Amino acid sequence: APRGGGGGGGGEPFRFEARRARLDWRLLHAVDVDRMMRENDLDALESTLETVAFGDVSVEDSRNLTANNSRKILRLAQCQVEYLLHVQDTLVHHKERLRAVAERAQEDAADARAAGRDERAKAKCARAELRQARKALRTYEVLEQIRSGKPLDEILTGAILFAGGASGGAPMRLGKDSLGPSS
Repeated sequence: APRGGGGGGGGEPFRFEARRARLDWRLLHAVDVDRMMRENDLDALESTLETVAFGDVSVEDSRNLTANNSRKILRLAQCQVEYLLHVQDTLVHHKERLRAVAERAQEDAADARAAGRDERAKAKCARAELRQARKALRTYEVLEQIRSGKPLDEILTGAILFAGGASGGAPMRLGKDSLGPSS
């Protein structure tokens, strides 16, 4: 479980905790610091983190605080600080990379929204052009029927039915003087 007041984005400010635990000398003696450093044994380093960080040296028996034990604890603490700085740098780099990815995603989303608006506007124009083309085609069809000699009453009846059924609105009124929708 994380300790130390949780300064990693949890919202609470960092605070030092009271040292209440005793140092685990058996664990500390089992670690060979030189071998750990040579082999880059992070498991051994992490296994000592709790006891070094939260062990209370002020209550230790002075027989345990020999020069060699004190040096070992100091060397372990140095290695832990070095490792934690590396982890911090890695997290900062990862955070910067994620921020850049998020910014690119937001830009891409804005571009996609703009492209969508453009495509909707083009589609609207295309629908309007199609309506105009259909009207023109119908007008040409009526003119062709007139030219071929079809009786005007049949032409007008068909044009009114066509215009009313195709648009779903008011029928087009065609007469001798007008071949477009009535106003």
